[in-house]
Amino acid sequence: ADKNKPESENTFEEAVEKASVIFLCIPTRAIKESAEKIGKVNSRAIVVSFSKGMTENGKTAAETLNETFVEKNKWAVVGGPMIAEDIYNSTGKVIAVVGSLDNQVGETVANIFKTSGIDVVSNYNPFAVSFLGILKNIYAFGVGILIGRGLSAQQKESFIKKAVSEMGIFCASMKFDPEIALSPGGKDDLVETGYSSHSRNHQMGFELATTGKIVTAGESLISAPQLIKRFPKIIGEMKILSSLIEIMEGKLEAEAIIPKIK
Repeated sequence: ADKNKPESENTFEEAVEKASVIFLCIPTRAIKESAEKIGKVNSRAIVVSFSKGMTENGKTAAETLNETFVEKNKWAVVGGPMIAEDIYNSTGKVIAVVGSLDNQVGETVANIFKTSGIDVVSNYNPFAVSFLGILKNIYAFGVGILIGRGLSAQQKESFIKKAVSEMGIFCASMKFDPEIALSPGGKDDLVETGYSSHSRNHQMGFELATTGKIVTAGESLISAPQLIKRFPKIIGEMKILSSLIEIMEGKLEAEAIIPKIK
């Protein structure tokens, strides 16, 4: 035995082999490797991802789990406004949005949140939930820019309205119900993330607007270029989103987003 290892610390295998539900609170880039390990150790467990990004090959958390767990584990994804500091301090709007291909799995995961006192809605299309998490992170970067530039409440509200409209357009292009953009997994998550100083994506935009550079690295830095690479036509038609991606990539100045909201 390793004398330097704390007695309460388990190996990965020990941690998952008897679990009935496993939460993956990890960056999207690590989901595939972790899911493959879980499948080998415990194929009975329900695996739940909280990741709101894309892998380096442009796949969402839902797509990655769906491809990895063919004929193995059941899985779900969770989106919605769930900022850790808000949960800890009982502030802000906290709603778990559960998406799964299996209604029973969705209800099982939803009941876990209910017993924890967290509001929850289910059962949504998991692929839509994953994509909305990615989109709102990029738009939250935009809200950070607007706040950093001191724009008015009316201008920020206009930005949110246009961003939600674009999310609906994206959902429709993917054959998802566009109304999901107005759900807690869309608009509510965008508002909470965009205005929260605890959000890394908000902080990225605020830093750029106030210092001229991005220091904080949110998942949207990886997701944004992957998203436009995978969906160039539809993203190109989404003027706010495409501008924000170009701002992240250094192709446009932060101020370039302001005319888009008028």
